[in-house]
Amino acid sequence: MIRFILTSIVVAFLIVVNMPSASAAPQVLAVLSTGNGAALTCEDGLCTASLSTYCLQQHRSPPDMGAPYHAANPTSFTLVLNMPGGTVKSILAPSMLTYKAERDYKSVEAAISEQALSDLGAVSARLMIGSKASLIPNPVEGDLNPLSAAEIALATGPSRMMGARLVDGSEEAQSARALGVILRAIPAWHGWPQTTREGLWEKIEDIARKENVQGEDYSLMQSQFNACADSYENRKYFGIGYCILKQHDKEILKLNKTYWDSQAGS
Repeated sequence: MIRFILTSIVVAFLIVVNMPSASAAPQVLAVLSTGNGAALTCEDGLCTASLSTYCLQQHRSPPDMGAPYHAANPTSFTLVLNMPGGTVKSILAPSMLTYKAERDYKSVEAAISEQALSDLGAVSARLMIGSKASLIPNPVEGDLNPLSAAEIALATGPSRMMGARLVDGSEEAQSARALGVILRAIPAWHGWPQTTREGLWEKIEDIARKENVQGEDYSLMQSQFNACADSYENRKYFGIGYCILKQHDKEILKLNKTYWDSQAGS
């Protein structure tokens, strides 16, 4: 009898574990503008750039890693193509660009195939993010709580405009942008101890040149890198890239809290 009961419990557990999970659409995300554009880095046939984002819907769950998104307004995302001979060409390419969540609501990876850039005749590219840009999660079949048209309109309209007014120009956003430049140069897995401080800085400077980072933004980026490099050398972090990632996400969390608090009081 005991064996039967135990077997029944195990079978019931396995059924529950293997049942398709009922999901609800994750949050609509705001994307911070990128100044002179986020440089795309190509590897293994895919060209990517990490973008700083924040949540526009606190009542919804953050996206899982890899959750696909699409542009609310494709005109907010412009590909700047560096052509042979030094000429520059700007195009809208919504069908070529894909977006997926990296670290819940704090970062999204934008991507385009290297072949697509080659077909366009580009030798390299940047992705310009306009003001008030936002991303909508792709609909999922069987979603028990999908985003309604009214909900999307509110998030990408009045809510996004409030975010632009309250936090997009904040010190936290400026800091996140500078840290974002570093993350596009040294993804976390390239920032482990075996990589030298000097080698990482060379990668960062290369991306900074492509994005034309200058003046106060360059100084901020440099000071943030030095702070994380010092922390690593003092054994406070096990990788410089990991430190940069954590600092970026702290800044996004702070600005998002400011945004959420304003929503609660509105």
